[in-house]
Amino acid sequence: MFLASFTFGPSGIAGTIKSLIGIITSSTAGSFAGALGVGVPEPRLELVMSASSNGGKGMTDSYLCLGNKDDYSKFTSNYTIKFVAYRYIQRGRYRNKNSGNKLYINKTGFVKINTKIGWRKFPASNAFKLVVNYTDLQKITLSQKGSYKYTRTDVIDNLFDYIDTMFYQQIPDSAATPITPTSIPAYIRATRSKANGVMATDFKHNYFKFAFKAELYDSAGKKVAESGLSRTVTIRPNRKWQDLTKAGINLGDLFIISID
Repeated sequence: MFLASFTFGPSGIAGTIKSLIGIITSSTAGSFAGALGVGVPEPRLELVMSASSNGGKGMTDSYLCLGNKDDYSKFTSNYTIKFVAYRYIQRGRYRNKNSGNKLYINKTGFVKINTKIGWRKFPASNAFKLVVNYTDLQKITLSQKGSYKYTRTDVIDNLFDYIDTMFYQQIPDSAATPITPTSIPAYIRATRSKANGVMATDFKHNYFKFAFKAELYDSAGKKVAESGLSRTVTIRPNRKWQDLTKAGINLGDLFIISID
């Protein structure tokens, strides 16, 4: 995309500079963002607690919401909008293959989640969504008092879906089991976590950190633009629980959830 035109000679710019800004397509309907690959706002993630959290579920019963949903409405007439999950990994191993040779490299950072994720061999029915269409954002009533209802129409998912997919309990010499309010904090593990070797219940990378990008697709299904990465959500076992070796009482005591 050019902003101006001019003639450049041996002595420098010859004549006048002609502005081309006037012919750039307006961004009102989103075409400007699609043409340049800029202008797509980053998703603004919010954690909103449900009224049912008073039963000891805490932030594990909160909802991940898109706080700036209205910022994307200007794109809906020309584009399909998708919110795509990215995961932060440390020293993830990747393989590149070229001319029959294999090169293994380690990478630390956010990567797009393209395939099945989680600890189960087969995904649970409440596994979180890797891609959420703008039109599929959920409408959920989070609390009600009398005739007044607090309703969100920008819900991406329930936080427990992320916990149930990415965390499990594994007592030594036992099979992995789903997280429940009575899980033992010392044995709660995130996928890809590794033993430190100091003690059987101490693990590296024992957390799940994720974020989202907004992607725009044209009528032919081609991606024409994407946003920057949102702020990240981090879920980790609560290692400060009063007794890590005893069963929990409330689900909300077992995890710490934050937006970084």
